[in-house]
Amino acid sequence: VVPEDLYALAEDVLLHRIRLKYEALAEGVSGVSVLKEILSEAG
Repeated sequence: VVPEDLYALAEDVLLHRIRLKYEALAEGVSGVSVLKEILSEAG
């Protein structure tokens, strides 16, 4: 397993774990964008 394998599966596996506040939803923030930002910070 290499990091790219984990990144490829991350959205399917982790997206349901991200809960956005109403304010974030009102600003147009999506769970996918938050997850992508987290993954980009992780490496």
